[in-house]
Amino acid sequence: MKLLIQLTLCFTVASCASAYKSTSVEHYNSETYQKREVVSESLFGKDEKDMSEEQVQKLLNSRIKIGQNIKIAVYKLKSKTSSRSLYNAYSEREDIQELSNSILKDFFERLEKSNRISDVSIMPSLLAPEEFNINSIRKSAVRLQPDFLLIYKPRNYTDYEFNLFEKSKAKTSSTVEALLIDMRTGIIPFTSVITSTSVVSKENNDWSQAEVFIRSKIQSEGLALIQIGNDLLKFINSSKN
Repeated sequence: MKLLIQLTLCFTVASCASAYKSTSVEHYNSETYQKREVVSESLFGKDEKDMSEEQVQKLLNSRIKIGQNIKIAVYKLKSKTSSRSLYNAYSEREDIQELSNSILKDFFERLEKSNRISDVSIMPSLLAPEEFNINSIRKSAVRLQPDFLLIYKPRNYTDYEFNLFEKSKAKTSSTVEALLIDMRTGIIPFTSVITSTSVVSKENNDWSQAEVFIRSKIQSEGLALIQIGNDLLKFINSSKN
């Protein structure tokens, strides 16, 4: 099954066109940025609208340090428009669970290959605040004691092609937004927006088109997430201490 998942992902990568933009490390490594004063605590209050002009200027003229032995917590921010009932109905199926777990495992292992990242862990939804904003999620994640919090949010659109003579197919286009929060300061040094496409055919053990929809969605999101991982890894590995 693992080989089948890998082959499917490789085929999808080869056949889809991805559009993306991730933060480049050039700005962080520039002499201008490195000469700035290092900020080691947050200047953000409960309400960012109450920030003084002095605080704004200090933030714009400060920098953070990306050190060694970094611990990263990862949180998936779910879209409010996602169909939970559709996903939950089939997400317990073994092959769908294996596909989802395989993608997350790949993502984590890629990040942990860096000699500057010591640990990557999931932030459980149990820790998430009821009302999401950058300040509230940062305060919730601090219980895990990470150096950085990576938040990503997928948006999906799936189209189904029914065919009487061939296997029907589902095509999903996913756009995944991600940002990396420095837990000590609240500053965001890295952002990424990746769009990817996955085409999945109906299998013999699929009882309905919903299962095809879900596999297509998971693979499409997975491709975008892997690209985000690659770009984040490049950013961290190339950044100056």
